[in-house]
Amino acid sequence: MKTRGVVGGGQLILVPKEGDRILMPHSSSITPLVSELARVIEQLRSGEKLATSELDRLHCHTCGRRLPEVGGVCPFCLDRKTALLRVASYLGPHKARVAFLALAAAAGTAVGLVPPMLTRELVDGVLLNQRKLDFDARAWLLLLILFGLLGAQLLGWVGGYVHKRTSSWLGARIIMDLRNDLYRQIELAPIKFHDRREVGALMSRISNDAGTLNEFLIGGIPDLVLNVLKFIGIFAFTLSMNARLTLLVLVPMPLIWVWGGFTRKKMLPWHMRAWLAETKYWAKLAEVLFGIRVVKAFAAEERETEGFMKRSQRVHDLHVATNAENAKLGNTMGIITSAGGFMLWILGGLEVLDGKMTLGTLLAFQGYVGMLYGPLTWFGEFNGWITKALVGAARIFEILDARAEKYDDPSSTKLGRLEGRIKFDNVTFGYDPSRPVLKDFSLEVAPGEKIGIVGRSGAGKTTMINLVCRFYDPDSGSVSVDGVDLKDVRLEDLRSQIGIVLQDSFLFSGTIADNIRYAAPAATFADVMRAAKLANAHPFITRMHDGYDTEAGERGSHLSGGERQRVGIARAVLAEPRLLVLDEATSSLDVTTERQIQQAMRRLRRGRTTFVVAHRLGTVRDADRIVVIDHGRIVELGSWNELMSKEGVFYEMVKAQEAVEAPLES
Repeated sequence: MKTRGVVGGGQLILVPKEGDRILMPHSSSITPLVSELARVIEQLRSGEKLATSELDRLHCHTCGRRLPEVGGVCPFCLDRKTALLRVASYLGPHKARVAFLALAAAAGTAVGLVPPMLTRELVDGVLLNQRKLDFDARAWLLLLILFGLLGAQLLGWVGGYVHKRTSSWLGARIIMDLRNDLYRQIELAPIKFHDRREVGALMSRISNDAGTLNEFLIGGIPDLVLNVLKFIGIFAFTLSMNARLTLLVLVPMPLIWVWGGFTRKKMLPWHMRAWLAETKYWAKLAEVLFGIRVVKAFAAEERETEGFMKRSQRVHDLHVATNAENAKLGNTMGIITSAGGFMLWILGGLEVLDGKMTLGTLLAFQGYVGMLYGPLTWFGEFNGWITKALVGAARIFEILDARAEKYDDPSSTKLGRLEGRIKFDNVTFGYDPSRPVLKDFSLEVAPGEKIGIVGRSGAGKTTMINLVCRFYDPDSGSVSVDGVDLKDVRLEDLRSQIGIVLQDSFLFSGTIADNIRYAAPAATFADVMRAAKLANAHPFITRMHDGYDTEAGERGSHLSGGERQRVGIARAVLAEPRLLVLDEATSSLDVTTERQIQQAMRRLRRGRTTFVVAHRLGTVRDADRIVVIDHGRIVELGSWNELMSKEGVFYEMVKAQEAVEAPLES
């Protein structure tokens, strides 16, 4: 059983022992599932050890809806309670401030209950003079009430300031902790994790999702505490004043909650559309900025600008539509709550006319009911707000819960100084498990041996190196170092002893010295200069205006391709690796510089196991052995002279390259 891709989908092919092949077409949406099925059945057919891979989830396992993004969170099945408790767990280290915030909220609520009581005394005791006081007593009482109202306002201002300042600090601190954890998790995630996600989408998690959660933490949770306390306090006061009227004005409360639930379900798809548009917006922005040289090379600025404006317009339209829906639903909530106010004036007014309630009590009651409907309305709107925030939180926690590489796993085998013996034992691996790149690959490399790796594009050369560095784990078989399976090795011990130079060396913003020192931050300037000399980078560095303090620019933009490569080689040299990996490391250099670096590399590789992936075949002429890979298998293995004398695949590759590089005849 095998699979084959076709336009718009694929085919599952069954080849029986007798009879014709059976072809089963399928759509592209289930290609990963069909591929995994074919791979598992092939393992069973051939008697191999069963090894399955985790497929990306496209649909929610609970409701069956298609997920907004591959392997993402279903907003309709989000466990809001669990997400909220997990966000609240970040408050744990700040218990003292949380307690202070709660006290400030309670004090602010208590102070807020005073003005309506003073208003009742002002109306009944002073203006209507129900106590039959003389003018002086009424005037003195008026002043006391006014000073009381002023004091309540001042205390409310102080309490609000303290509450806001404390809640802002807590919200900002929690977001900082979340972003730190998120950044660390993204860095610790395996390469396969990054292969499946766009850089812009990850940036959106850190900026947009964390920002939404920040708004919720600063304005949501503190306001939730404040409104709960306010509701309890006001409800108790109104019950003590007039229990029957209190219960009557709360008749719209169930309708408010029902409408709030409807609002949440109605708004969720709008929020998701806006969020998806923003994610695509950020992803495209990052892609264009990373590829700005290609954009300019093809004069595509206007076209990219138009595309960017269309995405901006899409985000704008969705936000406008979302806010319009919010306004519609919010205004409906206002109409519902106003019904309670009308009931209060009708019923309360009748009681005042009948002499069962004083005017001051009615006005105080009106003030309290207005304050009571505030929390009720807020609770209704809170449903939509908390859902939007917790969807963002769930997307953050999805990253935080992703499987990370275990750098300091105590159960891993610690490595001392590596000898450098590498063994591939029947390794099969594919970035898509149904289409293996390496197939039953076996090779043993002795300590200190220099191995050249050659082959056509896509043969599996770089994949072999990725497995040595344990950027990926084999689908079957094993890769071991000094007799220890790489899956059991402590990653920090392994990678700290590997020096790698890729085809296009990535440099960070900062000085050239900083980029070389990246491999060994504690290295002295003398060490940096020694490494640069070994990489033949010292001459061009000293010719630059600031020497080793010259800024490399973002992604090394201030240096040429060859200069970036030599800085990258110097960085690998400074690490003093036990395993040296050069993946097309000299492809950007001229022939003279390459020859100089090859001489330096001969000195450097003494006592080190070295892998050299080469497109320019002359690079591996001095290799102890050359591995020729074709379609994921070793087709030839030997020294340069041995392979040339066989006149096989390697011989044909050398002759073909010599013919290409030979000067054209006039």
